[in-house]
Amino acid sequence: MRPIVRRRCISLAVLGLLAAPLMAFAQDRGRIAASVSSAFGDGGPAPAVALAAAYPLISSLRLEVEGTFVRNLDFGQYYSCPPNAICAAVVSFPFTVTGDAASLGGNVVAELPWPTRRVRPYVVGGAGIAHVRRQRLETRFDRTTTLTTLSSTAPLLTVGGGVEFLLGDRVVLGADARYQRMYEKDQFHRIDIPPNVDFVRIGSSIGYRF
Repeated sequence: MRPIVRRRCISLAVLGLLAAPLMAFAQDRGRIAASVSSAFGDGGPAPAVALAAAYPLISSLRLEVEGTFVRNLDFGQYYSCPPNAICAAVVSFPFTVTGDAASLGGNVVAELPWPTRRVRPYVVGGAGIAHVRRQRLETRFDRTTTLTTLSSTAPLLTVGGGVEFLLGDRVVLGADARYQRMYEKDQFHRIDIPPNVDFVRIGSSIGYRF
């Protein structure tokens, strides 16, 4: 066999030996997951759903992209006259603020050392972007109502942790808690309505590993 041909054969063999475990690693660690949770905090409790896809960076560290939707947020009841102002009784009407929030974020998930292979605790942290929609429903003394919709897009911060349970080689069950802050634009300019949205999502998930 010629030296050039021999070197090419050796190179192809080495590449094959390296590619096989890398492909198996990627297929074993990449995943998609869906979760159902409850959001407690500003506007909560409220139902939340999320979809996520993750891909490994190293053996115990993976990059996650997560989309979340929280609906039926109830921010409470207020009066049109701010608490730091003096208003006539006839111009102060009650109103409620409700809404929903959608977010898309990139997170880093780090698995913690654990003696059991099928139980994997982890911590998560990341950032992204969130869209918050608030609806203000004001009721006047004559029973007429006025509905105003306000929305804003703002930065998102996520931190939390959880634990995963491996069922077989592909299915993953998880439970976690994630704190999220949405740095929303201050649209009410009142001291009794916080401009940001803060809540903790507590829930469970099911995932599939490739």
